[in-house]
Formats: sequence, C-alpha cells, structure tokens
Amino acid sequence: MAERFNRLFALICVLLLASGCDSEGIAPGDGTGDSPILVTAQLSASTVSVSAPITVTIRLENVGDQQIVWGAGSSGCRLWVRVLVDEIEYPAADLACITDYIEYSLEPGGVDTTELEWNGRFLRDGEMQVLAAGSYDLIGLGGDYRSEPVTVEVIGEN
Repeated sequence: MAERFNRLFALICVLLLASGCDSEGIAPGDGTGDSPILVTAQLSASTVSVSAPITVTIRLENVGDQQIVWGAGSSGCRLWVRVLVDEIEYPAADLACITDYIEYSLEPGGVDTTELEWNGRFLRDGEMQVLAAGSYDLIGLGGDYRSEPVTVEVIGEN
C-alpha cells in the first residue's frame, strides 16, 4: 500500500511540474529593483544524508507597499524547495506542493516562514531518488519568488 501511495505521489508531483509549478527563468526575489519580495533559504547544517536530515527554513518578506498574492490557478505552493542537479532544478521530493488552487497572500511588511525537513532526496522522472555524494544548491521558493542558492554537501551512505 505504501509503495502504491509513493508512486501516486510521484505521479502527482510530475503532473504539477508539467502544469506550471516550475520556476525556470524566474529571477531571485532579492527585494531590490522590481522585486517586492525578499526570499531567503537557510540550512540547519551544511551536510545532509538520508539518515541525518536537515531543516531548511524558507523566509518570505514583502518589502513592497502592496499585498502580494500567489498560488491560485496552478498549485498552492506556499513555501518550498528545489535542488539543482546538473544545472536542472528538481523538487526536493519530500517537500512537493499539491494542486489545491489556494491563494496565499502577504501584506506589506509581512513575513511568512516555514521549516521543512529534507534528507537529500529529490524527484526525477517521476521517482524519488537520493542525491549522490557531492555539493548541491538548494533554492527556496514562495510562489514565483526565489531565494539565492544555498549550498549543501550530501554525504553518501554505505
């Protein structure tokens, strides 16, 4: 039953990526220039493995003077994480968003923060996979707004 659920979950995540829950080509939300949102990603440790997960904290701050709304029409990705593998971004599988068509909003000066546990897994070709040992960049997302990458070292397990 659990394997069937995992396959269904992976299929849903792939469908989400195909339907627009993808962030390719979106500039980092650094709170400067035209971006009214400052997105930051922070790691609880610099190394991660399947047996030693880390906490990824995503913080979204509206530094503009108008309410920001995101999520409606494609997916309700409130705050989530992607991992860069061979210059391609993939969802950190354990943190995938769901299609619920919920609008999220943030008032001027408002802050939204979430902590997500991550163990070095990601979703590729519809299957959850464990990253090979090495350095990888994680990117925090809030709707279409992105953080600067933060680097994490994945430790291989024997």
